[in-house]
Amino acid sequence: MATKRAAIYCRISNDREGRELGVQRQEEDCRALIERLGLEVARVYVDNDISASTRSSKPRPDYQQMFADAKTGDFDVIVSYTSGRLTRRPREFEDQIDLAVEHGIQYKYVRSPEFDLNTAQGRRIARTMAAQDIGEAEEVAERIERAKAQTAAAGGYRGGRRPFGYAEDGMTLVHTEAAEIKAAADALLAGGTLNGIARGLNQRGVTTSTGNEWTGSSVARLLRRPRNAALIDHGGEIIGAAQWPPVLDEATWRAVMAILQDPSRRKPGPSERWLLSGIARCGKCGATVEAGRTGSRKRPTSQPRPVYQCSVRREMARDARELDDFITALVIDRLSRADALELLQTPGDDVDIKALHAEAFELRRQKDEATDMWVAKTIDTRQYGRATAALDAELEAIEARLAEVSRRSVFDGVVGTNVEESWSALALDRRRSIISELLLITLQPARRGRRPGWRVGENYFDPDSVSVQWIR
Repeated sequence: MATKRAAIYCRISNDREGRELGVQRQEEDCRALIERLGLEVARVYVDNDISASTRSSKPRPDYQQMFADAKTGDFDVIVSYTSGRLTRRPREFEDQIDLAVEHGIQYKYVRSPEFDLNTAQGRRIARTMAAQDIGEAEEVAERIERAKAQTAAAGGYRGGRRPFGYAEDGMTLVHTEAAEIKAAADALLAGGTLNGIARGLNQRGVTTSTGNEWTGSSVARLLRRPRNAALIDHGGEIIGAAQWPPVLDEATWRAVMAILQDPSRRKPGPSERWLLSGIARCGKCGATVEAGRTGSRKRPTSQPRPVYQCSVRREMARDARELDDFITALVIDRLSRADALELLQTPGDDVDIKALHAEAFELRRQKDEATDMWVAKTIDTRQYGRATAALDAELEAIEARLAEVSRRSVFDGVVGTNVEESWSALALDRRRSIISELLLITLQPARRGRRPGWRVGENYFDPDSVSVQWIR
């Protein structure tokens, strides 16, 4: 008689350390049971850090794959540590019964009783036990939720993974990480991008609290946290002050939130890796240029070089490094002049930019609240229209003011210093923001032949083929 094949399913709801120690222990115990039963391991399925409760809607990819494999006859038995490791969802439990009845799958557990699901009595007892298990799990979840709500109301730490910037207790600052949060907030307020901030963190060897590299999305989640300003949120609403020390003052956090929630903000995408891609324009069609690589057609073995080329026509190409150096020299010269400080001053130098961002954030919240009231029919369409029109007018005025004064932050720490040293220390996003504030750059068709004075062996770059219009 052929040896029956068994699938092992392991799951843990909350792996705070990200080490998968819980599922490893489950697998060891399941393998020991399989050996005692004389079965053969077909495959191990693992869903780590995923709940199977009725309150969770998070998909379990390995659980779903295991059921699909069972229906094709890949194994005869499913082995798990307990029945609750498989599921606490009534609908999924019925699916397990269907799998037993229609495909002959058996279930074996290390720590749970077994039932013959091919008999009516076995199914009745199993359903009763499952309902009791589900009920107890939901009661525990309710107690935890009440405890978290009480902790939140008191401003305490509710537990979970270690929050970046704080120690395991959630209350003590990790100063090196807190400094990174401040730097990320400053970079965003100065015109930086989420992807650019993430790239800088990764280049410096800074990881998330679980040891992963940063992405634009994870930086956004980090900066959105009310805990950064020592605020407690519950159910998506700020309900009071927290007991832990803040990383950012509340005005700065609300300014960051205003930027992240601004509907006009460009959707996240791949960050630019070259100085002028998306900034300089094609002199033939007006489209922006993008970075690419090209080699010599006459010398196929030559090394490809980075170039800027029209993103639409792709007819013109300029050596990217030479163009970057040319524009960089112009910018450094401009910012090094005696009148640079005067030219870069704005009429709003006495305006609190953070306060303006915070006000814009509050106006958007009021618009959302008005929308909710209209959907709930507590106000009619006419009232909703008047309310949103007034809020839009205030928001438009603030955004115009911000556009007028926010340019100042782009140049902070650059003008009035050793500009060349300051420039070399800037992140790419910051350099791009400064260039966008200072210049309009257009790449014109290059003249035929070489420029006067060119010698064999020299790189060929014609500055006359680059039109530069100073904005400031």
